[in-house]
Amino acid sequence: MDLLLCGERRIEWDKESLEQHIKLVCNEQGARYAKTDVPFQLLLEELVEMPNMERAKFLDFVTACPRLPPGGLAALSIEVAPESRSKYPRTRTCSKLMWLPGYATKGELRECLRAALANAKEGGFHEHNELVVVRPQASGAAEGGR
Repeated sequence: MDLLLCGERRIEWDKESLEQHIKLVCNEQGARYAKTDVPFQLLLEELVEMPNMERAKFLDFVTACPRLPPGGLAALSIEVAPESRSKYPRTRTCSKLMWLPGYATKGELRECLRAALANAKEGGFHEHNELVVVRPQASGAAEGGR
């Protein structure tokens, strides 16, 4: 019963399952990532390397639920589109859509994704709400940002 109501406690995925179950979609300008594009590949690498707690934060950021549902990743239908307005990823949890900026390095993706995950509960980076950035590695002080 716990599994049906709350989902999987252990979040299991690998690069192949992420690549298979994350759908790449067009953004507002009609641009779309290909599975071989650097930003998408960097995202996959980062997701695979994340410990379970960070994976839960990612799921909560994208879907508003920190666990995988019964059926796992295949049941989620997460979508990723290119982001051109912000250096931070942002999401629309009701449709499980994440806009991913065109990161060139893994370090850049990691820093910005962690900042987005740290701000998720305060309402940051969902839709068009990007008013405050809390840096996860720093002392936790907020700074103005876009």
